[in-house]
Amino acid sequence: MSVSEISNLSIFFQKFSGIGAKQSKKMANQILKFNEDEFKEFLFLLNNLKEKVHNCIICQNYTIDETCSICSSKMREDKLMIVESIEDILRYEEWGIFQGKYFVFPILFNNDFSRKMDIDISKLQKYCLNFKEVVIALSATIEGTLTANFLNENLSEITKVSHLANGVPVGATIEYIDKLTFLQALKNRKEAI
Repeated sequence: MSVSEISNLSIFFQKFSGIGAKQSKKMANQILKFNEDEFKEFLFLLNNLKEKVHNCIICQNYTIDETCSICSSKMREDKLMIVESIEDILRYEEWGIFQGKYFVFPILFNNDFSRKMDIDISKLQKYCLNFKEVVIALSATIEGTLTANFLNENLSEITKVSHLANGVPVGATIEYIDKLTFLQALKNRKEAI
C-alpha cells in the first residue's frame, strides 16, 4: 500500500463517530499488521455484518430477524421510550435502567417548522396505543426540544407522555449523558402538559 492508500483509509475511518485523525491512522496501520488469516476474518466479519444485520421493522434497532429481541419480548414493561438513535438503545440496555421498549425517532427539527408537514407520524401514533406511558428521551438542545414538543402534540391525546427531568443539562446531547444522570432524569420524569 502506498502512503496515499493509508491516508485514504484513515480518512474513511474518520466517518466513524468519535474517531479522530490520530485514531483513524492507528486503525489503518493496525490493518496492515494483520496476518493473512486475521485479514480474511476481518473481511468476513464486515461482509457478514452488512449482509445479516438490518433495522427492526418496529423500532429501527439492529437485528438479524424481522423484529429485534426487545420488540419481540413479552417480558418488557408497557412503556415506550422515544430515542434519537440506535446507540441510545444500546447504551440504555447496557445500563439496565429502562425495561420497556424503544422507538428511534431520528428526525430532529431545526427552526424550519415547515419540516413538520413532511413527517408521517401515524405509524408511531398507532404503536403508542400499546403502551401506558411514552417517555420522550431526546437531547436538551433546541432541535431536541422542538422535536419533543412535536411528539408531545401528536401523542399526548393517545397515551400518557412524559419527558426526562432534571439531570439532563440544557444544550446537552443525550450521547454524552452518564448513567447516573440519565437514571435521575428517568426517575424524575415529568408528565407532558
